[in-house]
Amino acid sequence: MLDYNDYKKIHEIRENNPEIYDLIKKISNYCLETASHGCHDLRNHAALISSYCQLLTMTNPAIAKDSYFQKIELSTKNLLNLFDEIAQFRYSFKNGDLNEASLQSLIQSVIQKTREQFSDLSIDISCSDTIPAEKDRILCNSSHMTEALFAILKNSVEACSPDSIHISINTSYTEGFLILTVTDNGCGFSDNMLTDACQPFITEWKNHSGLGLALASTVVYKHNGNLTLSNTDAGAKVTIILPN
Repeated sequence: MLDYNDYKKIHEIRENNPEIYDLIKKISNYCLETASHGCHDLRNHAALISSYCQLLTMTNPAIAKDSYFQKIELSTKNLLNLFDEIAQFRYSFKNGDLNEASLQSLIQSVIQKTREQFSDLSIDISCSDTIPAEKDRILCNSSHMTEALFAILKNSVEACSPDSIHISINTSYTEGFLILTVTDNGCGFSDNMLTDACQPFITEWKNHSGLGLALASTVVYKHNGNLTLSNTDAGAKVTIILPN
């Protein structure tokens, strides 16, 4: 997987050797654009096979011990990882306006944007940060990441009663990853939304596009991260893991 150091090297090439960077970018764009169409179809097929494997193990647990089945399952996972690597590498160059940013600074700018967007509401936002100062940095497209975080906070605000909006943002660091969680005291995710909310146009709210969490998930994924949804006793929880 591409990590912080990989993105850092790309960033250094762009800053110190722009001509070389542009050449690499042209070559990578050509190769990856050529391969992307076929890769997209192949990834869909691999994902379908992976889904069937999961379904088989659920309906027939004994098959998981079959050596031939294990080879198919492992090969499929390796294919999916390969296609994901291609997508992430392509993003790092094609949309590679990556700059070093402080996660806390991004969060504070998003909080301000949220308060401005919902200036007619009283929003209680608490923050807890346990990230060591030297680890509070990510290489990202700041504009994209800001929009992703804002989409999450906007979703939290709209899920709460206008009379009581409490949002908690927690950040931590563990084993090379930055972890950010956003919890609220809203209605939480239904069972269907827990599995489908990050798919575009999926929503249970009237007059909503269903694109907010889909956008957030896509941006996080293309930064080599992961976004998951869950519920707490009080409301909803969104967890983001980013490489550091």
